[in-house]
Amino acid sequence: MDSAERALDLWNRGTYAKWGFVFGGDGGGECLAFDMRHSAPHPVVSFDLIDPHGSIRQVAPTWEDFLTLIDTEDTWRAG
Repeated sequence: MDSAERALDLWNRGTYAKWGFVFGGDGGGECLAFDMRHSAPHPVVSFDLIDPHGSIRQVAPTWEDFLTLIDTEDTWRAG
């Protein structure tokens, strides 16, 4: 995941699609974002930079649901 400062900077510069607030990615062109086309709570989606609109897929319906998908114990071991 990107830092809050980086995510906000990318949003302000319009680096990614205006419909999504990107907060991270896999380093290989797959991004994670809040889908801003929906009212709050905004679902978390992933998309490919090559075909942003054609590759959108919902990862979790809310931020809280997304957090449950992250195994923090494995994350700490990998780091």
